[in-house]
Amino acid sequence: MTIRTSNPGLLTQDLLYADNPCAACSSVLPPSPREFPIRGLNLIRLLTQNRIAEFHTTLESLPLPADSLASNPFISHPINLERWLMEGSYSKVWNAREEAPAEEYKFFVDSLMGTIRNEIASCEEVAYNTLPLKDAATLLFFKSQSELIPYAQQRGWQVDLTGESISFAKKGEEKIEVPKEKLIAANLAYARELEMIV
Repeated sequence: MTIRTSNPGLLTQDLLYADNPCAACSSVLPPSPREFPIRGLNLIRLLTQNRIAEFHTTLESLPLPADSLASNPFISHPINLERWLMEGSYSKVWNAREEAPAEEYKFFVDSLMGTIRNEIASCEEVAYNTLPLKDAATLLFFKSQSELIPYAQQRGWQVDLTGESISFAKKGEEKIEVPKEKLIAANLAYARELEMIV
């Protein structure tokens, strides 16, 4: 299958083709045993591309009753991933890689984790000036600090190995000075005018 070559373009094309079988053939051919693994892969692909509305539309169009979706491991896996993403339970998404119902699912969970890692890193840059290496590695789901260092350098963070910390380069923050005296004077003038009206 194309997924083993890690070619997302060809994989998308194959999944779309497999997900939309010929309607005329469906009455003649028996259901494929690979139907739901392929449909589940397509659902995870939609999640990794942040196409949530399309994910739900595809989910609703599955030829399964709603109450049996949870019992199908190939479909319940992407459903759980989507729920955990919406909750912000990224550690559950991370652990879901090991619980994947098929080896092919791990490719997409890895891709999803890359996206999550970048989102968390963007939040760290805004929320912190510095962060200990150990904490940054934990927050970004790296197994060790040595895995974090190339990622930090790629993002332009300053890594202090002796102090075991990371400093985030702050984007040029504009300081907006509020003209306090003018605002106070204007508010007092409005209050006087209202007083005269009443």
